[in-house]
Amino acid sequence: MSVFVVWGDFTDNFTQQNILFRRSLDGGTTFEPIQPLSTSPGLSPVIAASGANVYVVWAAVGAQRGIFLRRSADTGAMFETLQTLSTAVGGETQVAAIGTNVYVVWDEGSLAFRRSTDGGVTFDSTQYPSPGGGFPELAVYGSNIFVIGEGGSPSDIFFARSTDGGVTFGPSTNLSANASSSNLPQLAVSGANVSVVWSDDAPGNPNIFFRHSADGGETFDAVQNLSDTRGNALHPRVAASGSKIYVVWQDCNPLCFPVDVFFRSSSNDGTSFNPTLNLSEDGGSALPELAVSTSNVYVIWKNFLVGNGDVFFRGTLVPPTNKCPLGQGFWKNHPDAWPVTSLTLGSQTYTQAELLALFDTPPRGDASLILAHQLIAAKLNIANGSNPTPVSATITDADSLLSQFGNNRLPYNVRTSSAIGQQMVNDANVLDRYNNGDLTPDCQP
Repeated sequence: MSVFVVWGDFTDNFTQQNILFRRSLDGGTTFEPIQPLSTSPGLSPVIAASGANVYVVWAAVGAQRGIFLRRSADTGAMFETLQTLSTAVGGETQVAAIGTNVYVVWDEGSLAFRRSTDGGVTFDSTQYPSPGGGFPELAVYGSNIFVIGEGGSPSDIFFARSTDGGVTFGPSTNLSANASSSNLPQLAVSGANVSVVWSDDAPGNPNIFFRHSADGGETFDAVQNLSDTRGNALHPRVAASGSKIYVVWQDCNPLCFPVDVFFRSSSNDGTSFNPTLNLSEDGGSALPELAVSTSNVYVIWKNFLVGNGDVFFRGTLVPPTNKCPLGQGFWKNHPDAWPVTSLTLGSQTYTQAELLALFDTPPRGDASLILAHQLIAAKLNIANGSNPTPVSATITDADSLLSQFGNNRLPYNVRTSSAIGQQMVNDANVLDRYNNGDLTPDCQP
């Protein structure tokens, strides 16, 4: 397993921050020598990888200012010539890569966006989908591209989306729309569910605000105040998995000491949240980061009371149940045994009646139906208590493939001989093995 790391390092007596890269090919056990990537002072490096391609993007200041990208086509062994994405003064950047599609956003006063459809060899012209470029965030789900940033004075939180893979963007939406200062937006996407958090001064002091969309960003629910504090709630982070949403932030009194890390979760797409938890409980913790994998949640933060600013970690590990999976024939013929009454395939949600209709539709060489039949069965098995670990990555890939068809409904009439058809059939074969119990030999009937 490959691990890629990029960072900025003051290597010349604190006069120039260079962008450096290292890779590991053994899961992080050992790392190869450092590779310098920048030729001028660089800031805010970010990294993305897809297949053998690795992309590093950063902002540069000084004489050679702008937004720059370097690409490796051999898993980071060597990097190609520097590419200039913008010569304007830029700020924070973000990059995402799905297949041969690469998406980059950065702060150029407003939010700037460029995309590549050939693995980063060339890029389309710059688009400006939103007036909010500060602290830009980017999320990709199939052909849906979501961007967010802060802008204006006082600053507001602006959201925009593309449903055609970044060819065009719809109008931006002001999610905060108040007379106070709204800052530090964060974005999480899970299927058609879009969750946004930010720090907002509307109550008279910074609090963590939340808004949710259940229709891919077409509309958003009303604002919720998750922190409800009289202190200073800052640095929010959000992650989502299915209908579960997790939010962390730091909060302190008006003098900002003591400071702790707080956490809230929702299991119903943000309709309601569980009570707030203080994860650090030591009065000297801040700058939390958050990640989620299926039902497992991981939080790290910086502690200022121990050492020189050590990193602390907390996680909640939910052991998977180990019920044996059942084949698609069982689920097709036993609808009364279904543990759920709807499923999301790609970016579209289907009722039980619609899913049964898909089961009853012969594939006849349509790769989208070959995949859908196995994906339905796999998701029903997981909802019924089967261990999701053997196929978590395959399900994510399958949903991403189906999401490329936007708001259209299955079937998609995809030839099995096409590139995407072959990917669909490969995922279907893995899911078929899972549904027949080949990947869960120690399961319990």
